[in-house]
Amino acid sequence: VGRFWIRECGIDGWRMDVANEINHEFFREFKKAIREENPDSFLIGEIWENSENWLLGDQFDSTMNYTFISVCKEFFAEESINVQQFDEKIQKIIHRYPYPVSLAQMNFLDTHDVGRFLSFCHGDERKLELALAFMMCAPGIPSIFYGDEKAMEGLEEWEYRRPMEYD
Repeated sequence: VGRFWIRECGIDGWRMDVANEINHEFFREFKKAIREENPDSFLIGEIWENSENWLLGDQFDSTMNYTFISVCKEFFAEESINVQQFDEKIQKIIHRYPYPVSLAQMNFLDTHDVGRFLSFCHGDERKLELALAFMMCAPGIPSIFYGDEKAMEGLEEWEYRRPMEYD
């Protein structure tokens, strides 16, 4: 399947949902197949916990950095940690994996599986903007979830998975 989409449609990357519920060998074979078709193809896994076993070079190039959102939520939204604690936690995130892997981690503030960051900020768009500015400058791949540019909110699943609001 991966070979087909690369060859026929020019797809060059995937984000694999609930990757930790699929056998490691599958992703080893999948990555091998897509790299034979396109050596620059990119594979991101959705794994909520520590991803060391998935980031050894034979499976994923990156995983979703759920720890990043937790630390940003504590600092920017809740203001429950100070600058020194924030820095220590961010440094721990960066040094958790080899540096080239940290540079490829998918950083985000919200997704279809967690509440909207603006809601954690109680609607304070300034806090969201600060967190977004940090995310854009932090090591890793900054990822914006649809609707953040429109200040969409939501803490319940039915809210944060709402369709995009168009004028």
